[in-house]
Amino acid sequence: MAGMKATRQRWRCRFPAPRSGLGLGSAPHRDRERLQRRRAHEAQTGPGGRVTSEVSRRRCSVLPGSCNLFWAAVVCAAAGGAVEQLSGCRTSGEDGRLPAHAFCAFFAGLTDKNASVTMATGRLVEVYLDLLSQPCRAVHILLTCTKIPHRVRAVALRKGEHRTPTFTKLNPMQKVPVMVDDGFVLTESDAILKYLTTKYDVPEHWYPRQPERRARVDEYTAWHHTNTRPHAAKVFILEVLLPAQSGSPVDEARLNRALSDLDDTLDKLESMFLRRQPFLCGDDITVADLLAACELTQPLGGGRDILKERPQLQRWRSRVQSAVGEAFDEAHSVLYALRDRRRARL
Repeated sequence: MAGMKATRQRWRCRFPAPRSGLGLGSAPHRDRERLQRRRAHEAQTGPGGRVTSEVSRRRCSVLPGSCNLFWAAVVCAAAGGAVEQLSGCRTSGEDGRLPAHAFCAFFAGLTDKNASVTMATGRLVEVYLDLLSQPCRAVHILLTCTKIPHRVRAVALRKGEHRTPTFTKLNPMQKVPVMVDDGFVLTESDAILKYLTTKYDVPEHWYPRQPERRARVDEYTAWHHTNTRPHAAKVFILEVLLPAQSGSPVDEARLNRALSDLDDTLDKLESMFLRRQPFLCGDDITVADLLAACELTQPLGGGRDILKERPQLQRWRSRVQSAVGEAFDEAHSVLYALRDRRRARL
């Protein structure tokens, strides 16, 4: 008698009745469901036994055969997953039970290499981007290619959204991109790219661990911010942004000087960084190539392909586009739309 009482007590602890406010059915239905689970359990293990199924490295216990969505949600939450993800799982019957094999497949998906880092906190990497910004596009391409779980928060610079009090709290400099990873706020595209490739499980070629190869990437990114970036951006500003803002025609003299400075930079890219290698820092694509490719594509928004007379740089750009696939055009869709609108006005 005492043994049966102890068994009942253990079952109450292991399978407490869901609260009535959870919308899981009537009380009689729940009692019948618990009784069925108990009988199935004791049929396999005897009174007070335990059935466990290894569905992942996290070792989660599930009932054999099927699992009520309530318990699936409990296990999911304990593993750090978003309960909303269960909405994509197909249930069987009117009682909303989830087949065990389906739950195991779902739960195993939570242990994806990059997802495991995110699931530890239950949060996604948030990035604040305007895809008309060259550095923002580089961050977007990396996140897309590496499949790091993330959420994009659009910030329209043309509407002044980077000057709002909310955004200014994130970045007092009022610039994009900005990254927030579990409360850690980081600005500057170079720092964000290197942080993501260091923290998350991504292919090593993006930011190599070997000191000499990593130093080559750092060498270019340091040079980039005083050469490629300002010179390519200035052409876009003089040819597109300033005329649009002021309504005045392009200052041809200033534009020609900017194009001359840019030509010097392109010469150095070819002679220093692409002399005997397919990418800027070696045989594989790195974050350096993303920064440079996005920057050198920017003048295309005004209809100017600055690599038109540069076959060596054209081949490099094609290699970058081939390496990242559709992520390149996806990130540049806003810039392409701007180019097409300008062409339509001519």
